[in-house]
Amino acid sequence: MPPEAALTEIPEHLLARSRARRAGAAAGGDAATPATTGDAAPAKAAAAAAPVAAAEAPKPVKAEPKLPWVEAANARRKIPVWAVSALVLLPVWAIVYATTNDPQSPKAAGPLTTGATVYTSCASCHGATGGGGVGPQLNAGAVVAAFPDPAEQVRWVMLGTAGYKQEGTATYGADQKPVGGLGVMPAQIDGLTAAGIVFPPSTTDFRLVRISGDQIDVSFTIAATDVDEFASGSGIELTSGERTITHASPLWDVAVSGEVQGGSSTRDQIGRNAEVLVEGDTATVRLSINRG
Repeated sequence: MPPEAALTEIPEHLLARSRARRAGAAAGGDAATPATTGDAAPAKAAAAAAPVAAAEAPKPVKAEPKLPWVEAANARRKIPVWAVSALVLLPVWAIVYATTNDPQSPKAAGPLTTGATVYTSCASCHGATGGGGVGPQLNAGAVVAAFPDPAEQVRWVMLGTAGYKQEGTATYGADQKPVGGLGVMPAQIDGLTAAGIVFPPSTTDFRLVRISGDQIDVSFTIAATDVDEFASGSGIELTSGERTITHASPLWDVAVSGEVQGGSSTRDQIGRNAEVLVEGDTATVRLSINRG
């Protein structure tokens, strides 16, 4: 008879523990199983291996609505950096400009302004715009065609109809118009001749304006070497630095620059005030003739 297999007896407490573990697993884990001293270490290891619960997800933040004018301000183009620097320097530039800018110098009347003033006494015969009337036409190149030489025109204006007839000249101008054929040209030199004014041969740039019925202002240019001839022939003694004309005129300003010679005299109850301004080789003569 064969020998019987050896049997191992399992203690009852081990079987009970096994049944308890299976019952605990079926009920949801070992939490319901009473702990024993031998189970402490496995329980701690299981707790350490358990996954950490995920953190609660943050709640979405609700965006606050933007006001329309705030959105418009944010969308508007910003001032460039260079413009900001320019705006900062603008007051500095204004102060420098205001403190260093020189005042505008007064403008002296030019020949066109003087000519317009003088022509007011001629418009009654030649028309306000020079279109002619009692006297011949002056505009649209008529004067240039009649007097190709400006000196001849000056001579005609100074002597006039009576002066040409007195010297026996029957015509004037390049087209040989008859003297006195179209009205009478008043001699602008009549008052000066009666006042005993002598004009040297170098006389140019003759200008005359009648201030009133009794006063005539005249200016002309002569060579500096003819100043003595003008003074002695006209009977006016000139003194260096003396001012004899103190009123403004369409022909000049009261203020003068450079060397000035002045003198006054009377002839046949006609007052004659003269000033001579010498500049280099030329001299400008100012005359103020007063009748009565």
